[in-house]
Amino acid sequence: MRADRHSHEWFALKRAAISRSSGEWNDDDYDVLVNGKVVGRIFEEGSHFGPPQLLWRWSITEIVPAVPNVTNGHAATLEEAKAKLRAAWEKAKAGGVNRDDR
Repeated sequence: MRADRHSHEWFALKRAAISRSSGEWNDDDYDVLVNGKVVGRIFEEGSHFGPPQLLWRWSITEIVPAVPNVTNGHAATLEEAKAKLRAAWEKAKAGGVNRDDR
């Protein structure tokens, strides 16, 4: 994730191994930062033998309570998970996330 030319927010991924000292992470586990603040998480959850669209899980952790399938979801690739999280984040920042979006 990079800064968008039309946005002043900077999105970045940081490996959980660097961000979290708890030891509760794996190699494909990332914190999502916006302007240096952790706002979400993306991690490989599924099996390579399962449905490919469920391989990666993304979640905006900054929005509580979570709105299922709006502030979190699944994706087939890391790139798709980043794009979905960013779109959900931008919608939330614009005031477009509510519990009725399920």
